Amino acid sequence: LPGLITGAAEHNKGLGAQFLSLVADCRLLAYVVDVGTLWLSGEAHPNITDRATWLKDQIIQQLAMLQHELGTFDSKLTDRRRCLVVGSKMDLVVPYMNDSNGRHNLWSTVQKAINKATLDMGLLDATNLDRVLLISARRGDNIDALVRCIQQHVRDICKMSNDESS
Repeated sequence: LPGLITGAAEHNKGLGAQFLSLVADCRLLAYVVDVGTLWLSGEAHPNITDRATWLKDQIIQQLAMLQHELGTFDSKLTDRRRCLVVGSKMDLVVPYMNDSNGRHNLWSTVQKAINKATLDMGLLDATNLDRVLLISARRGDNIDALVRCIQQHVRDICKMSNDESS
């Protein structure tokens, strides 16, 4: 849900109710968090462990705002069955590096932070962490996995809808 801002539901800020009314009809909602920019803005925490903890807290703040705005507009929008969490701009966190272990460690650190934030917020439970993905659209990192995740989730939602209507 990039573009959703604080006050959209209650005060019609930004596109407000107009945007949220379009979202209400969606079967799948992707909570998109710009983890790349957040990571870079955490330079005050040079220790990777400290920065990861700080990042998790920042992600929680963003997810909480998104969940609040959606829930304020329509409580059905916070149904975890329609939730997907995407951390974007990973190219800012893990630039091209010759050290593949370093790349993997950074990626893993951010994945753990966004997973923990998602669990702490109750957006998903531990059995659904496959719906928490990190991507870089610029480089194409993990885009295929995101597409597969969306396809599978939409199939699951359609199956649930068919089962409920039977």
